Parts: sequence; C-alpha cells; structure tokens
Amino acid sequence: LTFDTSITYEKIRRAALLIRQGIPYIASHPDINCPTEDGPIPDVGSLISLFETSTGRRPDHIIGKPDPTILQMVMEDFDCSPEETVMIGDRIYTDIECGLKAEVDTFLVLSGETTRDMIPDRHSYKVVENVGTLAKKIRDHNTV
Repeated sequence: LTFDTSITYEKIRRAALLIRQGIPYIASHPDINCPTEDGPIPDVGSLISLFETSTGRRPDHIIGKPDPTILQMVMEDFDCSPEETVMIGDRIYTDIECGLKAEVDTFLVLSGETTRDMIPDRHSYKVVENVGTLAKKIRDHNTV
C-alpha cells in the first residue's frame, strides 16, 4: 500500500479482498495526511485506517518511517555513527519515532504537521520552531 492520487473504488475493493485473503500486507508509511498547496489530503495512514476498519487487519510491516531501517542504511552509506547523525522532522509519529528508534539526536520542527499543544509533557527529543531556527542555533553556538 502506497500513496496513490488515482485511487478508485475498484482499487480499494480489490485491496480489501486481498488483505482478507491473508496476502502479505506492506505499507510504505503511516502518514495520515500529505501536505499540498491546496491543503492536506489523505495519505497512506488514512488508507491503513480504512482497511483496518473494513478488514480488521493492519499492515504486516511498514517499510518507511517510523521504521529506523532507512535511517540506519543512510548512516551506513555515509559511514556515520548515531552520535554523528540528526533526525529532523515535523511528525511525532513518523519522523521523530524513526530518530528515537535509530537512537540519534532528534528534533521536532513546529513548521509542519505538529503543533506545540500536540507535544506530550514528557518527551526525549528537542523542539524548535522551524529549520531556520535550528540552523541559527547551530551557526550562533556551533551546537544545539
């Protein structure tokens, strides 16, 4: 299951039948909305919810964030340790979870999907208003 801007009821019907038959069910990512110029539109996470409601089944595996595999592969390709790597993102349930699972420093930016009131009282990541604020902190202090 992946992002599909040409989804039809026939595709939904066929996918639901296959999921019920028990075929391996893999999703690309759990993002609920995809940002567009016109505003957010349903993303793969919305389709996961639709199929779970209809079939009672969640994906067997989600291959994108928050699974840390892709971040671990990037660290390996660039020969970087977790201590030398930073994850920056605007979604707690994908970007931030990925960074935490990969055990790298993780920054939540509030310039995207997440708002300050969505942040739990206790969390183990840093929060900045936007990437520009983070870049300024790095330039001004050579640290974060």
